[in-house]
Amino acid sequence: MSLIKTGGGVAAISGKTGGTVFARNKSGAYARNWAKPVNPGTSRQTDVRSSFAAGSAAFSMIPGSAVASWNAYAAGLTRVNRQGDSYTPTGRQIFIEQYNNMLAVAAAPLFVPSSTSNVPAVESIGTIIAESDAGEVGTMTLNSVGAAIPSGATGRVIVEAAPSHKASVTNVNTQFRQIFTAALDDGPFDLSPGFIAVFGNTLISGQTLSLRIRVIDETSGLGSTRMLANQTIVPA
Repeated sequence: MSLIKTGGGVAAISGKTGGTVFARNKSGAYARNWAKPVNPGTSRQTDVRSSFAAGSAAFSMIPGSAVASWNAYAAGLTRVNRQGDSYTPTGRQIFIEQYNNMLAVAAAPLFVPSSTSNVPAVESIGTIIAESDAGEVGTMTLNSVGAAIPSGATGRVIVEAAPSHKASVTNVNTQFRQIFTAALDDGPFDLSPGFIAVFGNTLISGQTLSLRIRVIDETSGLGSTRMLANQTIVPA
């Protein structure tokens, strides 16, 4: 379904309407004929769909009073859609969001909303060391993460990575996978085991290691936006 923004006609449109897909790239807006996409059925795709389905199923099981609480809680929050506009989410959307956030840090999801609705934020990222040992992963560490956790809880950090890539490649968004999570105060963080488990033991000197870092407030289940960090890989 397309998302249409009006204003002097149609100011912006994205998504599918009939047999036409509307989208935008660095050159501007464009339209193309719709073609049924190939469903690769990757393990990542399966995991994401399973997680969403589990959160949706869990929400359908909570009593009406809890649904009302989540709706009231969500009314005080804002999110941004793919056109960059703010909107108010539903209680179901926020429940599923925190459900998946909590599972991502191996914590129990919340079935009653927190009293904290302020979103955590990544404020700083410490030194990243990415060393290649003859084409294999040598040292891969993230020294520290500074963050604001509104509830005052310890909070947890999630690190996502993409495979090492040439510096000329500027968009690896579809390749990011979670490789690490830990309490914020447990740094420095050794990312090597998680990277190898997900991508294998390959790291090329001279290429770029891209990381995305976010934090989760375990009291509310709310997560920060992701902060991107790129580091040139050097010989060990």
